[in-house]
Amino acid sequence: MKKNIRKPHIPSEDIQIKILAGGLFVFMILIIAPLFGISHYNFAAADDYSFMSSSVPLWQESRSVWKVFCNQTRFAYEQYNTWQGTYFSVWLLSSLLGFFSQNAYFVGTYLALGSLVACELFSFITILRKVLHADYACSFILSVSCISMQVLMTTAPVEAYFWFTGAVVYTFIYALTILLAACLVLFYHSSFSRLQFVLMNLLLAVLNIAIGGSNYITALVTALIYLFSCGYFFVRHHKFRFAVLWQSAFYLAAFILNVAAPGNMVRQEKAMTGRLSAIQSIALSLKEAAQYLMTCTVLPYVILGILLIPIMVRITKAGSCRYPFPAVVSLLSFGLFAAQFTPTIYALGITGAGRVQNLYRFSLFIFLYGNELYWIGWAGRNRNMSSGERPPVESGIPPTSMCWVLPTWTVGGILLFVSLYFWGGNTVTSYNAWRALYTGEARQYYAEYENRCQLLRDESKSEVVLPPFSVKPYLLYFSDIAEDPSDWVNQVIAGWYGKESIILQTE
Repeated sequence: MKKNIRKPHIPSEDIQIKILAGGLFVFMILIIAPLFGISHYNFAAADDYSFMSSSVPLWQESRSVWKVFCNQTRFAYEQYNTWQGTYFSVWLLSSLLGFFSQNAYFVGTYLALGSLVACELFSFITILRKVLHADYACSFILSVSCISMQVLMTTAPVEAYFWFTGAVVYTFIYALTILLAACLVLFYHSSFSRLQFVLMNLLLAVLNIAIGGSNYITALVTALIYLFSCGYFFVRHHKFRFAVLWQSAFYLAAFILNVAAPGNMVRQEKAMTGRLSAIQSIALSLKEAAQYLMTCTVLPYVILGILLIPIMVRITKAGSCRYPFPAVVSLLSFGLFAAQFTPTIYALGITGAGRVQNLYRFSLFIFLYGNELYWIGWAGRNRNMSSGERPPVESGIPPTSMCWVLPTWTVGGILLFVSLYFWGGNTVTSYNAWRALYTGEARQYYAEYENRCQLLRDESKSEVVLPPFSVKPYLLYFSDIAEDPSDWVNQVIAGWYGKESIILQTE
């Protein structure tokens, strides 16, 4: 008599997808938590003191929000005419955020990193759900995978999340740009009540001012997003096309106000760099973007792309999107990616500092996995058409009885972690944060800062010599004072503490 041999039960595809989504949610929390934790050992540096000094003393003296508001508007106007046109960034940095910079510097990390994760998670899921009709679990997996890689492999994390000025001007504004793109998608695919329509327009107007009045990388990209969106709305004769046209015009006005600032020319002359023509800058941007894609697309990104294939196949099978002209879509998305390089190349002849490089890295993953998803969708539709199969017209696909998503992700995840170590090493943000917290390096760094503060608050000394930091955590250390008391950083910190001069002690 033969015994019945029970085959191992493998959960269905739907169940495995949901388990994977839950696991990735836990993983995202684990990689973000140490970054928030280490931020509590951070403190102000460089430009932070310049912006703080325009608002904090006035607040401490008057405790008047209105006076601070008027003062920051005046400060932004002065900077607009004498140094830089990014009026919204200057206005925001010289607000009461400066008070938090002094007393709770970690607020900057919570604002920048928190907004990046929240805005991208909402925007990616919104776009995948509204445009491609993906289910929530697959949308979440793809979104969290992209966000996690962005955070883990940030080019210069100290400037992305921990240096207050850089984090607010670049990372925070980048997050708002992603949010604006999602709002335009909602405009196209949603039906609004009159109140919702008004609120959405108000939100877009605020985003227009914030993005148009900040760094030029995201500002230029947003202008191109509006150009494409406006054209698409009119080609499709959408009922909200004139609302989008008005928002495009309003954004363009905000952006031109930024570019036309007299202070930009002052800063350009002091930089003493030869300016390229617009055509030369665009051509060089295309070249730099192509080189960036070829040199920065390393093995960990490829492994993640392979792991995402079954998720993307499931997404593309779920809706009725035909994914036409993939080559055209790739060229347009490459042009949008390359446009980020143009402002700094045009103004300075270089691709930009670490805080600018961070934006390239964030966008790299969107470009790679977005194009992968589109090409997979096109290939699937093309195969279905050639075989005579009719594509599904409703969202969702029937569950299958056998699926190997979880085993594949388990093995692939191990390979991904190993490759991240070899390609990122100690620069992998979350690993570095856990390490700095575990070894006490972050705590020691902050203790040495507090020792400096005691020396600076000593009213009996007008000239202060500060000892150098014995540790400089990768995620926290951005810059320091110089041995030369005439250095601008030395002078601004000396003014903040009411000293005649401060000097860095020679080792």
